Amino acid sequence: MSNGIKPSNGNILDKERIVLNVGGIMYETYRSTLTRYPDSFLGRMFHERNRDMLHPTNGNEHFIDRNGLAFRFILEYYRTGKILWQENNNNGGVTRRELEEELDFFQIPVELPSELNKFTAEEATEILENFALTMKQVIEEMRRNFRSAVTIIFPMCDFDRFSVYPELSSVVSLVAPFKENGSPILQNFGGHIQKYLIEEYPGLSCSFTFQGNIRDEGVYKWRMELPSLHKDTVKRIIGSSSLNRLIDRSYSG
Repeated sequence: MSNGIKPSNGNILDKERIVLNVGGIMYETYRSTLTRYPDSFLGRMFHERNRDMLHPTNGNEHFIDRNGLAFRFILEYYRTGKILWQENNNNGGVTRRELEEELDFFQIPVELPSELNKFTAEEATEILENFALTMKQVIEEMRRNFRSAVTIIFPMCDFDRFSVYPELSSVVSLVAPFKENGSPILQNFGGHIQKYLIEEYPGLSCSFTFQGNIRDEGVYKWRMELPSLHKDTVKRIIGSSSLNRLIDRSYSG
């Protein structure tokens, strides 16, 4: 179901004022507000094509036998595109279950905000960013150790299978904090991390594969490879080091 906002067509009907009597509580708004979401209950009800099917009373009053208290959140959604109901808030006495019932009736496909979901998302974001940053640090350690490749094994359950090859102590200490959650991180976000690192380090080869027949007993194999040092690069390194002078001295003698 689409919840896209319908652009105004400038029709004079858009500014027609509509009075909604919802469960005995009166609300007033514009027809254009109610038709912003054309696939919703009210969007279809007040579409111009259905005008002849409406039977208002007192001129432009329409009665809807629903929860009048909860409807204020529904109408604010039409006005702002947001559900202003909040977890752990009195919300005018409207419970989550009551509002969910009204969202379902009025065919508004949104999920209510939740402090639990918010906390989980924020925490997951922090963990994901830390993992990506750690992989960047691993790449720097690879460079410092003149290693072209590193493979890390992240087990799903048997955490004793966690390993780093080659077993560089600096790399092990960096990734060890992720030995218990590295697999689910790669399972859910591996492709995004892979793309991010490749963009950050042009020439980097980055891959992850799952090994094992039963997921809970398997492992994720995370491998990063740097391009080999070009001969010209090797020459520049030697040329800017004391080795260059030693080599020249040995040949001159």
